[in-house]
Amino acid sequence: MIRTSNQFNVSPEAFSKIEVEPLGACRPFACSSSVLGVAHWLPDKIVTSEELEHQLKEALPDLEFNIAETTGVHERRMATPGFSIIEMAANAAERALEQSGILPETIDTVIYASVHREYLEPSTATLIARRLGIQKACSFDLSNACLGFVDSWMLADSFVQSGRSRRCLIVAAETGSLCWKNALDFLRQGRENAASLLPCFTLGDGAAAMIVGKKEDPRALFHAQAGIRESYSAHSDLCVIQDMSSAMETNALGLFRAALKYGPPMTKEILNYLNWKTSEVDLVIPHQASEKIISQTAVLINIPETRAHNTLCKLGNIASVSVPLTLSDAFEKGLTDSAQRIFVMGYGSGFGLGMLGITPA
Repeated sequence: MIRTSNQFNVSPEAFSKIEVEPLGACRPFACSSSVLGVAHWLPDKIVTSEELEHQLKEALPDLEFNIAETTGVHERRMATPGFSIIEMAANAAERALEQSGILPETIDTVIYASVHREYLEPSTATLIARRLGIQKACSFDLSNACLGFVDSWMLADSFVQSGRSRRCLIVAAETGSLCWKNALDFLRQGRENAASLLPCFTLGDGAAAMIVGKKEDPRALFHAQAGIRESYSAHSDLCVIQDMSSAMETNALGLFRAALKYGPPMTKEILNYLNWKTSEVDLVIPHQASEKIISQTAVLINIPETRAHNTLCKLGNIASVSVPLTLSDAFEKGLTDSAQRIFVMGYGSGFGLGMLGITPA
């Protein structure tokens, strides 16, 4: 049975002992924008981990891999074959526009933030803009693994602060099911190092959208207060998808070590910058990579794990979609109603981390 190592369990006292590194190039920065709308869309089809384990057994009869026990993923969604990422993204964007009451023609920037794109060119953002009836907005793609949406959110904030944009639509749509289909094909072909392909089976399909605008906009749901973003390029080979016909190859233990090494000092830096005590963080919106990372991160920042919203169990890891979807899900469930301080934690292969402190409007 493949299991996640327990050697990285931590105690609540560990956070207080973390040393913040001397100031370097990447430090916390002030944000000054609002989330005017956030929504998600999911396909109807559910694929359970048991179904994938059965297919894995057919490919590798000797393999014992309990996906739910190892990763916390019990099921994920899969889009209907032929249903394009343009349709997925447009569905999420239309929900965000309807939620906010904002007309498409008032959007002046469109950013598409996913790993999966429709074409090499033109940008997927321009195709989504056309689908939504947005004609003149600056539209482009920003793809950076699972951090694509968080990076786009930070960029949108800087656009709004500088006056470059008044209302920015960020959209992401992922078809992670393609990765586990490719992984199954590779395993059937006798691919070596099967363990590096197993994280593929945590992935799922879905889409999310967010509208970022001026802080004083009366439609605001949340205010972005501060962010921090760093990449640790020495670990850029820990998770790789060579092209869209390839499976994702992951050093899962290496990523886990990197997350626990670099995540806590960054967390402490931005919380200090925000002047937030760990006990004052009401809700954590983490990237949904694995249950182990979510739980251990919660311990490290010294808050109850129950305050870290988890969509991983039912939806799996949807790459760039996971963070905005988890925020949207928390909003729909009313979890943000009483939350005064919300901490957003993004992770992505590269290896990169991006974090935001947000408050209700």
